[in-house]
Amino acid sequence: MTNVYKIENLEDLLQCAICLDRFQIPKVLSCQHTFCLACLQRTYNIQHRTLSCPTCRKVMNLIQGPDELPSNLLLISLMDVQPVKAKCPCCQKVEKLTICEHCNCTKCTDCNEKHINEIRQSTKTKLDELQNTSQNDLKVSIHDAFKNIRNEICSQFQSIRQQHDSILLMKQMDILKQLDAHEQNLLTQVETDLQPLEQPKLELIGKNYHLESKNEPELINLLTKVSDIQSRLADKLAAHQKYLN
Repeated sequence: MTNVYKIENLEDLLQCAICLDRFQIPKVLSCQHTFCLACLQRTYNIQHRTLSCPTCRKVMNLIQGPDELPSNLLLISLMDVQPVKAKCPCCQKVEKLTICEHCNCTKCTDCNEKHINEIRQSTKTKLDELQNTSQNDLKVSIHDAFKNIRNEICSQFQSIRQQHDSILLMKQMDILKQLDAHEQNLLTQVETDLQPLEQPKLELIGKNYHLESKNEPELINLLTKVSDIQSRLADKLAAHQKYLN
């Protein structure tokens, strides 16, 4: 009759006997005992280039150090299918932890769900901010800046106007006409620079109403796109604002 051994706690097999934590880069010795690479590096005798197994004390020569040891592929496969069970950094409960694809943090199922909701809310906030970011604000700034320049020009001409009123008036009108053309060129340039961002911006804003139905990967992808559009739009607006100043 064949004996069947039931593993009550697979997590015990995935624990390093040195650090007592889950294996990190498990390396198998010639005696078939397995330890974390970092743990073996700490016990490696650099002077003699030897390593003594912490479990059975077998000494082996490792010219290139623990890095040359083969990885324990079986344990690596088991770790891939066995969720990490440890203390959740948020609620301190010992649970099976999952890794957030957005920030690489580990949390239990309940805390991870809260974290996803936070990502969802953050995405909604960024979408709202994106919707309120408009090139109209920049156009108003351009109009105000050129209005101040016009007022300054008119003020200066008024102060120096003496006998040649008609000549000065023509000169003033010519300068103001050039200023109008320059303002219009700048407004056209603003529209040209920002137009490529308008369509993706509108598409992202349109997704604002479907956030609740999105899962974590979709939310992370959307958040990344929103942040990218926000950054590019802010750079464009800042560049033109700097020109005005």
